[in-house]
Amino acid sequence: MNRIVSASLCLVAAFAIASCEAEGWGLQPVSLQNNTDQTIILRQMQGTPASPNPIATAGPHQTATRDYVSPSGPCSGGFDIADTSGKQLRELEKVCANETVVYP
Repeated sequence: MNRIVSASLCLVAAFAIASCEAEGWGLQPVSLQNNTDQTIILRQMQGTPASPNPIATAGPHQTATRDYVSPSGPCSGGFDIADTSGKQLRELEKVCANETVVYP
């Protein structure tokens, strides 16, 4: 009986480790460089109907990086930059893996 319990616990642990590795598998970081005096947010539109999902927030004259955002292959669309009140400052045509988006 103890072998069955031990084997079950090992199996559960193996699945937990595998699922943690799968979360960001193949996704690369994206950075946001803020050259202004206000805090800005890089957002990606997701869902139906589309709603903004914050990706990275950069304070005045800072750079913020978020891992596991973009696939390493083609670039992704549906991104924008907004201020902290949610007002869109710029719509981005595309964002690519390992890219630094610079504002303004």
